[in-house]
Parts: sequence; structure tokens; C-alpha cells
Amino acid sequence: MKVKQYLVFGLGRFGSSMARALCAQGQEVLAVDSDQELVNQIAPHVTQALQLDATDEECRAAARLARRTQ
Repeated sequence: MKVKQYLVFGLGRFGSSMARALCAQGQEVLAVDSDQELVNQIAPHVTQALQLDATDEECRAAARLARRTQ
């Protein structure tokens, strides 16, 4: 099976469940939420977890730049 990359915005009940399920299937998951506590909770279960305000274009641009330099 080919590994795919997924981006999950929002780590409430649905988002965190989706992120965990995708990782359990061997997929790569970037999980994003504005709540640092939710990010901390999901971090051990996903490829990468990031705290940012997804409604802020400057934050999204900075995240794209940071991801490219990793």
C-alpha cells in the first residue's frame, strides 16, 4: 500500500479520531489545532503535530516554510 500524506485541521473528537485512524493505517499525518493542549495530546500518535491558527494566512505561510526546511 502506498503511503499518503494527510493534513488534519482541528483536533476535537472527530479530528483527533481521524488523525489516529490514519496513522494506525500507516499513513503520514500532520495534525493542526490552535489549542496547544490538544496538539500535545495527539503528538505521540501522529507524524507531526503543529499549533497554529489556521485562519491566519501569515501563520499558514510560516508553517509551509518551516515544513520545507525540515
